[in-house]
Amino acid sequence: MFPTQVCDAALQQLGKDEHEALQREAARRGLDLRSALMAVAMENLQQQLYALSLGGRRLELVKG
Repeated sequence: MFPTQVCDAALQQLGKDEHEALQREAARRGLDLRSALMAVAMENLQQQLYALSLGGRRLELVKG
């Protein structure tokens, strides 16, 4: 599955400190590591999109 491969690749790219922080976040949320990674990534994306809108910028979706 594509999402699983993306998560696995992202987890492999984490440094030791980042991995430990993600483990703590997963435990705090009661999630497995992959689910915590996805939750944190989605929250970060939401924050970035919100910041774009505050700056008066719009995101255009382009079909590829």
